[in-house]
Amino acid sequence: MMRNRLLMSVLILGCVDSLGAQNCDQAPTGLVPLTEMGSTRYHGFPGGLYPNASNQMPSAHASLGMALSKTLTPLDTQGKPATNGKIVLLSIGMSNTTQEFSYFERLVAMDIQHNDNLVLVDGAVGGQDASKVADPKSNYWTVVQQRLAAAGVSAGQVQAFWLKEAMANPTNAFPVHAQTLRDYLIQIAQNLQARFPNGKLCYVSSRIHAGYATTTLNPEPFAYESGFSVKWLIERQIQGDMALNPDPKKGTVKAPWLAWGPYLWADGLKARLDGLQWWCDEFASDGTHPSDAGRWKVADLLMQHFRNDPTAQAWYYGGTKQASANVILYGSPCRGKTGDPVTQVFGSPTLGNDKFGIGESNIPPSSIAVAMVSNRRNFGMLGYKCDLLVDLQSVVFFHPIVTTTQGTVHMLIPVPNHPSMLAAELYCQYLNLDPGGTYVALGGVSLSRGIHVMIGL
Repeated sequence: MMRNRLLMSVLILGCVDSLGAQNCDQAPTGLVPLTEMGSTRYHGFPGGLYPNASNQMPSAHASLGMALSKTLTPLDTQGKPATNGKIVLLSIGMSNTTQEFSYFERLVAMDIQHNDNLVLVDGAVGGQDASKVADPKSNYWTVVQQRLAAAGVSAGQVQAFWLKEAMANPTNAFPVHAQTLRDYLIQIAQNLQARFPNGKLCYVSSRIHAGYATTTLNPEPFAYESGFSVKWLIERQIQGDMALNPDPKKGTVKAPWLAWGPYLWADGLKARLDGLQWWCDEFASDGTHPSDAGRWKVADLLMQHFRNDPTAQAWYYGGTKQASANVILYGSPCRGKTGDPVTQVFGSPTLGNDKFGIGESNIPPSSIAVAMVSNRRNFGMLGYKCDLLVDLQSVVFFHPIVTTTQGTVHMLIPVPNHPSMLAAELYCQYLNLDPGGTYVALGGVSLSRGIHVMIGL
């Protein structure tokens, strides 16, 4: 236990010491995430994701979402039910959206649990801000149609959306900018209904942190304030605005059902209560678009949303796979002397499988690798473009292992045959003592990708 605590302390100190090397010393903005505002107000406006400063969706709106989600079914290209049809999840938005969704597509491709009838299509396009996507005659929609065709699906098969938009180079003070963006989002939602009549559910996200921005494209506080735009959009529908009516029982449907997707904003290095932070290395040089690490982070948050949201589970999993064992690799490796460590998985984490294990190769031979296993993932970075992908404060154990003379390591994680373990989740990562490692703390360290283990049948 003392060794574990010492290693944890050294890692945390190394994380703090490395920040200066990134040349990203912008202080947090001091803005409070919508999810943590409580009774406080921002320029007189309440926070929370939903009405009444709450993060809880009103029950009537949640019930409608559940009812609509149950109607999602595989459709043929004519939009008619077919056993071999498709359910298309379409992204809508700008450059950040396409960068993040493309990484989410890669995660879903590795997720053996997802519905075989589910098809992801990235309809987001660089340079297409909210004003352009709000225009029903914009060329943006032609590009979306081309991407659907390239994926072998039709507009009639689109049934769910992830929408993330912003305004380019905003200048108006709050709340004018946020209200303008809200109005664009209303028009976009109406465009979705008009173009994709079988689209039932639309999950909306606002911007990631922009405190590291070096351009006027969409810096703070505009990125933060876009959260209010999404909040007000959804509230309009909840409050019964018929221009956004999603319920055929109440009249002509004008928009898909709207709800929050993952809320992505956090105040830079100031962690949210759930641990979400944004590090400078998770952004490209403009401080606005995400780097590879930032894209993986959003992709991971999207994965959590669609795997856990009650209105998404039935069609994401196909209604039959919730208890399936699965392993998903996430995040980016931290290079060592011989390159990136290669993550390996042995067997499946099914109940009673005492042969399940995780390992890696392409690491220093006859050295030390530390298997870190936690019940929570981590969103931060160590520095030097290295991801710490497990939460040290929720670590189950650190397990040091001597690597083989071939530069490999293998650790068994026997899965108890007990019902209480069903659907349990673990997050694992290897830390390797590597003199040529990118991360220079501890005399040089490399790290594997994260390994998300879901125990099932």
